[in-house]
Amino acid sequence: MPEKPRTAPANVACPAECRRDHARAAHHDRLLRIETDPDAIVDLFEVAVTWAELEYPVDEMIAPASWPAFAEKHRWQDPDRALRVLALASDIALRGSRTPASARNTTLSMASGDGICPTLVGTPSPPGTPRLRLARP
Repeated sequence: MPEKPRTAPANVACPAECRRDHARAAHHDRLLRIETDPDAIVDLFEVAVTWAELEYPVDEMIAPASWPAFAEKHRWQDPDRALRVLALASDIALRGSRTPASARNTTLSMASGDGICPTLVGTPSPPGTPRLRLARP
């Protein structure tokens, strides 16, 4: 039995690749609704906030890294706003999947008692320079 053609909102023109991607059709259409449905924006940000914590079916969803490109490939009533919404949601989702700062190789180091202002490695403070320290309870 042939698949039924999807219907997209009348104000949106999709590139040919969207029409061929039947597996992600439902998520595609949810992303398109961000411009006309406030609940779609809430859903988008719920996915973004939980993307790194939950296992979403990547074969059925457009990954957050692709959301800004998705915005650029489609026609919107307000293209700038659609891009801002999708880029912001993408940034939120991808922040959750980044390596924590403690696991990254950085040029900054903090020792116990250095407070909130880390010093650069190899750059000693001049003698007599006051250092910030966290108050101990």
